[in-house]
Amino acid sequence: MKKIICKFVFCVGLLALNHCRELSGPREATFRDASAVNKDTTPPLIVSVRAEAGTNEIQIEFNEPVYGTTGGSGSLLLASFGYVNNNGTGASARTAISDADGSDRFISLTTNNLVVAGDSADQIQFLSGIYDAGGNSLAATTRTIDTNAIPPQITAAETMDIDKNGKIDHFKLTFNRTLNDATFPNYASSASEGAATATWQVAGKNNVRIDPTVAADVDNDSIIYIKFDEGIAIDTSEVPEITTSLAPGLQGLSGATMSQVNTGSITETDKAAPVIVSAVAPATSTNLTVRFSEPVYTNAGSGDLQIADFNYVDTNTAGAGTIAGISEADGSDRKVTLTLNAAFATGDGKNDTLAAAASAIYDASGNTTPTDVFLVSAETRYVTDGTVETIIETSGTVYIGGTFTQLGPNTGTGVLVNSSGGFAGSWVDRVNGYIYAAVPDGSGGYYIGGSFTAIGNQTRNRIARINADGSLNAWNPNILGTFTSTVNAIVVSGSTVYVGGTFASIGGQARSSMGAIDATTGSPTTWNPGCSCVIYALAVSGSVVYAGGNFTSTIGGQTRNRIAALDATTGNATAWNPNADGVVQAIAVSGTTIYAGGDFTNIGGQARTRIAALDATTGSATTWAPTANDTVRKIAVSGSTIYLGGDFTSIGSSRSYIGALDATTGSATAWNPGASAAVYSLAVSGSTVYAGGLFTTIGGQTRSRVAAIDSTTGLATSWNPNSMGNVTAVAVSGSTVYVGGNVSSIGGQARNNIAAIDAATGYLRPWNPNANGLIRKLAASGSTIYAAGDFTTIAGQTRNYIAALDGASGNATSWNPNASSSVYHMVVSSSTLYVGGSFTTIGGQSRNRIAALDLSTGDATTWNPNASSTVSEIAVSGATVYAIGAFTTIGGQPRLRLAALDSTTGNATAWAPDPNNSVSALAVSDSTVFVGGNFTAIAGQSRNRAAAFDIGTGSITAWNPSAGDAPFGLAISGSTVYAFGDFTVISGATRNRIAALDATTGNETAWDPNASSDVHTVIVVGSVLYAGGNFGTIGTKASYYLAAIDTTTGLLLEY
Repeated sequence: MKKIICKFVFCVGLLALNHCRELSGPREATFRDASAVNKDTTPPLIVSVRAEAGTNEIQIEFNEPVYGTTGGSGSLLLASFGYVNNNGTGASARTAISDADGSDRFISLTTNNLVVAGDSADQIQFLSGIYDAGGNSLAATTRTIDTNAIPPQITAAETMDIDKNGKIDHFKLTFNRTLNDATFPNYASSASEGAATATWQVAGKNNVRIDPTVAADVDNDSIIYIKFDEGIAIDTSEVPEITTSLAPGLQGLSGATMSQVNTGSITETDKAAPVIVSAVAPATSTNLTVRFSEPVYTNAGSGDLQIADFNYVDTNTAGAGTIAGISEADGSDRKVTLTLNAAFATGDGKNDTLAAAASAIYDASGNTTPTDVFLVSAETRYVTDGTVETIIETSGTVYIGGTFTQLGPNTGTGVLVNSSGGFAGSWVDRVNGYIYAAVPDGSGGYYIGGSFTAIGNQTRNRIARINADGSLNAWNPNILGTFTSTVNAIVVSGSTVYVGGTFASIGGQARSSMGAIDATTGSPTTWNPGCSCVIYALAVSGSVVYAGGNFTSTIGGQTRNRIAALDATTGNATAWNPNADGVVQAIAVSGTTIYAGGDFTNIGGQARTRIAALDATTGSATTWAPTANDTVRKIAVSGSTIYLGGDFTSIGSSRSYIGALDATTGSATAWNPGASAAVYSLAVSGSTVYAGGLFTTIGGQTRSRVAAIDSTTGLATSWNPNSMGNVTAVAVSGSTVYVGGNVSSIGGQARNNIAAIDAATGYLRPWNPNANGLIRKLAASGSTIYAAGDFTTIAGQTRNYIAALDGASGNATSWNPNASSSVYHMVVSSSTLYVGGSFTTIGGQSRNRIAALDLSTGDATTWNPNASSTVSEIAVSGATVYAIGAFTTIGGQPRLRLAALDSTTGNATAWAPDPNNSVSALAVSDSTVFVGGNFTAIAGQSRNRAAAFDIGTGSITAWNPSAGDAPFGLAISGSTVYAFGDFTVISGATRNRIAALDATTGNETAWDPNASSDVHTVIVVGSVLYAGGNFGTIGTKASYYLAAIDTTTGLLLEY
């Protein structure tokens, strides 16, 4: 056997082959120390010797770091260099070594006279004492001086947070000489930002531009400011790396062009100060949570924060006034909790202020938090009332798109509302599931029931008591059953709370769908009718509890069909037996009459259509006999008037979903609020009827799912809490109203399918383009937001499926590619917007489902891969455009669902992984293409729904997380790949719909937010992951359709 051993050395752009030897024949095994085998034996080389006319500097560049001693350390000495003056003018000797540190490969000599053009005949002598890190010595030699000027070289790169929003958005670059700013690629003017360039990269991304608008900038000095945006901005604790292409473009005033900046060729420095990104004190709480952009300390890199590190100003002179203590002082997790001297009042919100004391709060690098004043808020982050499909972040704003109509503060599913429609109490203790029942507790608070399992940080299974101030009471009966168990009905009699629904136990005692609870202790009483059924309605009168539902089996020891009367003490069924032939949804008591509503057509021995009056003694139907043409869901009695709510549009007279009947005649009264959709809940208080349901108009006014109606006129009052979600429970106690249901927020604001949120606080911004259809994808370039989807009008303009919007005003720009059908995805790359979808024309050209659009004009470029079917997602890396979809041909070649296209020609590359089923997720890093979908084989290898490819070779890697269901998408952040969709298992671990995977191994991390339903989109901004989808909770915390999640802990960020 013969073996060739070769050592390859890279020298000044040339590949030299040396030290080759041939070994033949058998030989004894020998072992050498690895350090000896790999030892550097190649001496350093000179790359260039340059000078600039009019200066007295000579710059010398080596091919590797050099030192003055053999141990890889020490500055170079002047004695190591000589000067040969061959022209007799200009410089004639070296007098000093002005930059002796060769660890960056550069040193500078100072000459006795100014350099002139004729010095190009002069030479520098390299004598001795110049070594590389391996101790190899530069051989003595002489090099002629190049006087065509010294190119600019970065001497310092400092991160900056110009906007003070907690995100690094600029680098301050200092050079070794004055610059010609106009030579920076895509330079515009000294008064405006340049366009994005692909020549410079920050953190491997192309969206970099020169920004002369920074206040400290001076034209054509030795400093420039570069801005980076559109997903590059990261929190101020990180220091992204700067690189350039082979031709960075930037020149000195002398005309010399700077050399390429490679990975590690400069040291980027953290000079971005930590900033306060939010300060929230929930109403009625004394806790003030302060979040910073990065870990903070009372000294540089160490020490818990102190009271004296903050300044609190009581602007409104009510409620909280000072900082009394710190309950959480460790800021290493970017968060501290201050204790206020008094409960934060609603009036304190956005009035009282907080600021860091001067030179008091530091990051790990010693940068200090600025003393900017920050308004303290009582609000939570905002959520939506419908699915979020796309999220982007740029310049401190999070833009979202999807199929929603409103955004509002994350109040949870139940809220205490006052007489003016505002919040009557805190929503610190947010309910995390549906609320189906609410009744007053007699002390100004409420008992609530539903499908929830937690309120705030406390476990509350399906029933709870809310205090008069909106806080959670300690009362905790703990109703358990299956995953779908609920409490549908609650009624209070004295010291007993009766409950009905679908459940198996109360307080550890077996109770099937019905039970009674001590109002003080929360313990179950012995009352146990026992019904394997669903209870929808309860009412109590004296010693009798009336129950309605969907049962035909035993209840209270007797067979009863859908309605029963139970002894309030024993739980036994009485002889009362109306025997309904359909579900009973509602019961109300008035004297000796029991009113029942539901879906029945016969009850109490008589034909009665969905509404009836029953004798409380005999159970027989009275002569009162109105009819409803659809389900009656709720009954409320006030004097001689019977109010009804439900799915009906007629109750003897035309009445849309809500009406009133005369208690004597059964005829509909003149009262006619006319709701636009079903009414599920009613409560009467004095001259006001409160209604909750699905409607968006009622009583002649726009009212979102909850309203107050004048009991005389039927007109809506000014009370307007504006619920984001269906209201199934309304109850009144004194001056407060409890509103609950499938509610994501109370107090929402209209935003149709597209909106903007402050990245730091999570609050809604005024930006409101108002799209008339689904927004599938958003992208950004500079100050422009691009929207794509199924809409045909946006920002008041006709724009078919794709539009450009001003990021500040929300107005549509003139850019109008006018697609023929839906645009599913798009990505910005330099001056081009790549788009995919189901269209066949776009940008004025015939383009089948994939195209490239000019960012300035909206015209389609000549790039035309011509996909045979839908393109659902696109990613760009260098000169390659990756696409996934339902296509079978693209770029002129057969390609099944996944392809790589040349960004210039549009032709498919040779890469053809050929997945055996659909591909739904695509993400590209510097070195890897990640894909996800329903496939189980790809590139000839077994891969269950997730795979990765080397971006250079196109070969499939060992990365194999094996998802239980197809990921909807993938997102990359550093060494982590976030997968999201509807899966519940990935990489062998239980992860509900979102997971963090190691980008190298594919192993799951411990991060586990546990979303309750599908996740459709994810982005990472600093230490926060924003997620959108169909979910209602993250972990045990309510957050409908939109959530901000800590990237370290996986916990929901509520404020």
